[in-house]
Amino acid sequence: MGWRLAKARWNALSIKTIAMSFNTKNIFKPTPKRMRRLGNALLGASQGVAIPAVYSDHKYIALAVLITGWAGKLITEFFADDDNNHDQQFSHNQ
Repeated sequence: MGWRLAKARWNALSIKTIAMSFNTKNIFKPTPKRMRRLGNALLGASQGVAIPAVYSDHKYIALAVLITGWAGKLITEFFADDDNNHDQQFSHNQ
């Protein structure tokens, strides 16, 4: 069981559907580019906040921010492109 996310990208002539699924079995599948970028941005932003917090003697805040960034990066690894070919339902637009 997993969640399915679909995003429609408008083109000049038709609609192309980008479908992703969220499931624990997707950890070994390639992560979509947008989700990988989001995870890297979360981790980078958390490191950017945590480093000054360490120097300001706010070690617990820094640890909490780093754990949050790491968890966000880990969650994005569970997304994968949907293999079930949901584009057939939009075949009338092509």
